[in-house]
Amino acid sequence: MGDGTTAEDTTGYLAEGILVATMVMVALVATVAAAAMAVVVVVTVEEVYPNFS
Repeated sequence: MGDGTTAEDTTGYLAEGILVATMVMVALVATVAAAAMAVVVVVTVEEVYPNFS
């Protein structure tokens, strides 16, 4: 680790931050999509089999 922060260091931190933020967003989207799919499946099952639950 050097004393000063170079432009390369800043770019590296920035890229890493963007990567982490992207991964978090993807995880959130995947979670929301999975929840939505679960809701759709439950509603569909309820419609097809009213006495299922």
